[in-house]
Amino acid sequence: MSFSPGDFGFEEMNSAGGGKNDFQRVSQCLSSNITKIAQNTAAIQRMVNQLGTSEDSSQITEDLQQTTHYNNQLASESRDFLQKISGLRSSSDSEQREWKIQRERLLGSFTDALKDFQSIQRLAAQREKECVQRARTQSNSGNPFEENRDNTLIEIDPSPADPSNVQQQQQVNDQQINIELIEERESALKQLEADIMDVNQIFKDVAGMVHEQGEVIDSIESNVEKTEVRTQQANSQLRKAADSQRSYRKKCFIFIIVLIVVLAVLGLIIGLSVN
Repeated sequence: MSFSPGDFGFEEMNSAGGGKNDFQRVSQCLSSNITKIAQNTAAIQRMVNQLGTSEDSSQITEDLQQTTHYNNQLASESRDFLQKISGLRSSSDSEQREWKIQRERLLGSFTDALKDFQSIQRLAAQREKECVQRARTQSNSGNPFEENRDNTLIEIDPSPADPSNVQQQQQVNDQQINIELIEERESALKQLEADIMDVNQIFKDVAGMVHEQGEVIDSIESNVEKTEVRTQQANSQLRKAADSQRSYRKKCFIFIIVLIVVLAVLGLIIGLSVN
């Protein structure tokens, strides 16, 4: 099992511009990575279950190491994707809210996938340690073969016809194979432990990102709320002004009507007096 650099797309994403299209592209890549992490974690679980059993082999160890390391790369890339979409801003308040919901959903899915991956990483490291300890025990608690190797070789009769010589040579070969297997396991264990440290750092980065993003979102929402309040206050003042103007016009109209009636009455009285 092997993975190529073409499996990753962050370099391509870095060249994209900002805006809605960029947010959607990065979100899709992040979602795809989260799915891959979950699938790889399930595959790692199956391989871990084979460690220390009759199905265990060097190929299982190699596949486990490669898949775990690949998942680490996906997790690191996903963290960068999450950071990228967290830094994007929309000029539309409604769109910004939609982005926030989508971002929180992706963050939750990524965190869950990362937790599952971290858990199986630790189990894999524990199983590898057990395998190394068991192999060392089977090799006589360490590697005494290295200390007695020359003596053993001296005692071997060069005659291939002697069954005891053949048996001794076979023991020498078996011990050498065991030593190589132990070294292989120890190398895989070191890589697992390094990957675990990387995932721990990714968790810290995501936690810091969530904290910072929360403050930014709170600030944005606060500004949006203040804008809405000010808009409502302005609309209220406009309504009051309109009502006041209508009331003024109504009063003026009534005053004019009253004035006309008064003048009409006065005119009628003056006319009657003259007659």
